[in-house]
Amino acid sequence: MEFRILGPLEVVDDGRELALGGAKQRALLALLLLHANSVVSRDRLIDELWDADPPETARTALQVHVSQLRKALGRERIVTQAPGYMVRVEPGELDLGRFERLCSGVDPSDSASAAETLRAALLLWRGPPLGDLDGTVARAERGRLEEQRLLALEQWIDAELALGRHAELVPELEGLVRANSLRERLRAQLMLALYRCGRQADALEAYRQGRQLLSHELGLEPGEELRRLEKAILEHDEALSAPAAPARAERRRRLAGRPLLAVAAGAILLTAALVTGILLATRSSEPILVRANSVAALEAETGKVTANVPIGGRPVAIALGGGSAWVADADNSTVSRIDVKTKERLPIGGLGSDVHDLAFGFGSLWVAGGNSGTVSRVDPQTNATERVDLGSTGQRLPQPVFSVRVGAGAVWAMRGNELLRIDPSEARVTDRRRIPPAEGFAVGLGSVWVATEDERVVRIDARTLETLYGHELPQLGFFPVLEGRSLWLVGSPGLDGDVTRVWRLDASTLTQRAIVALPNVPAYGLATGNGALWTVDVDTGGVWRVDPATERATRIGRVPHHPVAVAAGDGIVWVGVQNDLP
Repeated sequence: MEFRILGPLEVVDDGRELALGGAKQRALLALLLLHANSVVSRDRLIDELWDADPPETARTALQVHVSQLRKALGRERIVTQAPGYMVRVEPGELDLGRFERLCSGVDPSDSASAAETLRAALLLWRGPPLGDLDGTVARAERGRLEEQRLLALEQWIDAELALGRHAELVPELEGLVRANSLRERLRAQLMLALYRCGRQADALEAYRQGRQLLSHELGLEPGEELRRLEKAILEHDEALSAPAAPARAERRRRLAGRPLLAVAAGAILLTAALVTGILLATRSSEPILVRANSVAALEAETGKVTANVPIGGRPVAIALGGGSAWVADADNSTVSRIDVKTKERLPIGGLGSDVHDLAFGFGSLWVAGGNSGTVSRVDPQTNATERVDLGSTGQRLPQPVFSVRVGAGAVWAMRGNELLRIDPSEARVTDRRRIPPAEGFAVGLGSVWVATEDERVVRIDARTLETLYGHELPQLGFFPVLEGRSLWLVGSPGLDGDVTRVWRLDASTLTQRAIVALPNVPAYGLATGNGALWTVDVDTGGVWRVDPATERATRIGRVPHHPVAVAAGDGIVWVGVQNDLP
């Protein structure tokens, strides 16, 4: 069971959100969770629930609310103990506990580790703490939680600045300073980020505005930290110089070729949009809320969002088949099955410790187990799971399985640097061969195409597993897919200065047929369906359509947060959206 108070109050049991009753009952649970595993007195609960003006029936009403909560959560969860009640919560069940443990484990001397840990902590927040409850309930506790969030946020920004990511932070810092105008640490961080972007005048203007605000609101002068920073900016102090930022191409390589773990490179959207965890999808006459860590369904022709399905964690892959959209949830190691008509979701577990990729074919869903080194089959009739026998690796540790594909009469998986051919009827490996370190592969037309890390594409005969052709690429290629008799790949942004290239190769000879230009954005994922190819821009949320007939790219719409998975079929484009990126 999972209890969530860092946002609207939620209790989730086995992937299902529990009904918690009316406002007073929800407020009671919130008060108990704020003091989890500790007794809260009846008098205090009554004062909080009725804002220090309780009716004569308050004690009886409190007992009724406790009884109803026990029905919802289980009798063992709500304990009667003098002088009041206590909620029992196991380690890891309460999001606040996880947040506090992550924050307490931060090592400020290791900026990269601190940024990753604090980012993971901040991702637990879905909005203002207990934001769905009456503002009179637990005012002090909610204020304390909000202060904890802001402190963690400031620590995260310090770590990101130490890693040279000032340019990415400026827009978010500007919004944060507007929302927290008297918070001097945020203003100092904004000044430093602006200065490192070559905007000295803007940095000094931020100081001037802060000084004026403090004077008018509180009759105070800026603190010593802000004054020292202003002086250092005026003197062009070398101590303010920025460290080298991580290369964008290297971030791109990590995104495409490795599992998306807790989070990866890129800035968190820490504006009010992140605080609420909800943004309005664009190009919709009746906007549908697109939540972080969810799957959005868009009309292929118009880009209009027609549905949004939260899946509980970070979606990393989508496959279509059996009347469902299947979504890999990397956080919970589950697969969400979404009915394409009703958009109802069913979580499926039992798939190991890591879920990374999906493919549908031969009447089954095939699941790549990532770092657990497994492939599993899911029966869409019963949702039962079965582990595929991959055979021994000859090594002490499991070899990761990050990719799985269906085609050429078999199921295929990459396990480490090994290509496996799996018999779908017997669920066992029938052949294997060593391959160079690869970024991805595609299957069809009797062949397997492997995009390697040394900037080549290799065509392998699906029957004999012999290499037929090899082709040099001028740049690393990602997400190979087969469309018609062409092989398509996405390149890293930046090679041509202002474009990202999508290559079209002849599937047989691997000779180049065309290049489709996208704006210089990190396009992530490539899928076929609805007569086109589809990719998404992880930075701006753009959803792009590549027409194979005209070899032109068009952005059909945008989604909030960070899209990282895409699939298309039956007039719909399915987009997996994460709250944050690596």
